[in-house]
Amino acid sequence: MTAFDHVISVVPKNSKTWTLMGLSMSGAGDLRGARGAFEKAVRFDSNNVIAHGELGQTEAKMGDKARAQSELDWLKKRADACAGTCKESGDLKSEIAKLQGAL
Repeated sequence: MTAFDHVISVVPKNSKTWTLMGLSMSGAGDLRGARGAFEKAVRFDSNNVIAHGELGQTEAKMGDKARAQSELDWLKKRADACAGTCKESGDLKSEIAKLQGAL
């Protein structure tokens, strides 16, 4: 059992934990596992900007440009609604730039 597995067993619906799991898996080259983790992160918190961005980048790396574009569209819509005034505006800007680079 990895440290993430232990944390997830304690808080199985924590979006941030699933996001970290996805980042770890992506860094290890497990894109399918990362995609699954990011999908869970978004399911448990649909407003998780980083999970949406990382999911989009993972989809782009796996060749699913349509799904990656869907995540980019979500991020842009959220950024437009935020207009730079919400607490995640910096994350939105960063995730949009990274995802645009991946596409």
